[in-house]
Amino acid sequence: MPGGLSPWLYENLTRLGTWMPFPRAAEMLAAFTRVVVSDDVARDRTEAAGAAQVALQTAEVERLERQAPPAPAGPAKQYLSADGAFVPLVGGEWGEVKSVVIGEVGEPVLDAKHHAWVVHTHHLSYFSRLATADTFDRLALVETHRRGWKTRARSRRSWTGLNGYKGLRTGIAGMRFGSWTFPTRRAMWPRSARRPGALTRPN
Repeated sequence: MPGGLSPWLYENLTRLGTWMPFPRAAEMLAAFTRVVVSDDVARDRTEAAGAAQVALQTAEVERLERQAPPAPAGPAKQYLSADGAFVPLVGGEWGEVKSVVIGEVGEPVLDAKHHAWVVHTHHLSYFSRLATADTFDRLALVETHRRGWKTRARSRRSWTGLNGYKGLRTGIAGMRFGSWTFPTRRAMWPRSARRPGALTRPN
């Protein structure tokens, strides 16, 4: 592996680097493994792993577009939520990271404490990119196809959380991100404390 790290050390450094600031990741790696790396190594290795993941996912999108294989069958009930958040970039600029989360919808259970029926989602997976709406729309196919979202959306056994977005028509993988208006959302601003949008069935 680059930098002389074993695959196991590389994996652990990458996991730490995606979870906490790079100097802290280097510190925690040393505490757990007694292997000392610099802050720059923690950053470079984590970013290299991320770039490799992006390349693999983009190649899969191109394969799906080229071959158009049928989507796998999704679970009986499925939920998709989308959101965007502005993040600080190098140089003092801000960029919007768009994300989708897909999960399986469980059966209603009675919350005895609040005397109400609740529904939980599980087996969550995520896809995020710093990209325009059109580019994100295209690249998110790698995850929506893998989870069988398109087959669920057609069966009317799926739900979408809009989180305040306007103009959503039919959605991902059959819905189009290009039809969305992404609002300005910053995690430290009061808007982020607003209640998530209501669940809506896709058209």
